[in-house]
Amino acid sequence: ATFAGCKKYLNVNQDKNDLTSASEALLLSPLEEGMANYVCGAYNAVLVNYWMQNMTLNQSVPNDVTYVVTHGSFDQPWYNLYTTCLNNLHILNTLALTDSNSTYAGISKVLTVYTLGSATDLWGDIPFSKAFQGTGNTTPAYDSQETIYTTMQTLLDSAITELNSATGTQPGSDDFI
Repeated sequence: ATFAGCKKYLNVNQDKNDLTSASEALLLSPLEEGMANYVCGAYNAVLVNYWMQNMTLNQSVPNDVTYVVTHGSFDQPWYNLYTTCLNNLHILNTLALTDSNSTYAGISKVLTVYTLGSATDLWGDIPFSKAFQGTGNTTPAYDSQETIYTTMQTLLDSAITELNSATGTQPGSDDFI
């Protein structure tokens, strides 16, 4: 009788509050906030304005305005655009297509195009077509900037079709845009 209850008692490594998957509605709001933060107003936007001499720092040199580049100058913007934005947009699109929620799929594609445009404008050739496969491909091939722009147009065409069909769950207060 003592050992009969051990199996349930010893099952302590499952956190019932830790989600293994999320709905489209739970993903969209933080994605839109992340894009507003990382694509529009993060360090990459500030750095470009420094280098274009639209604004300057009131600090002693060396600093970003004097074109001092370190690995940190690009690591954080790359991480923000790829991990926080594009990877999660890929997850949202996959989930929306699986659940037949065309509106969420269309939204994810429009936001992906917006983020891709920023990324390719900043870095030129970037990985996209072979990216987001997790540990299946940790060094994806880079797509040319021309290919990225063509992909962006294809994604927008697909998004228009999906947004016009408006099947499945419709966004509500989770869509800030």
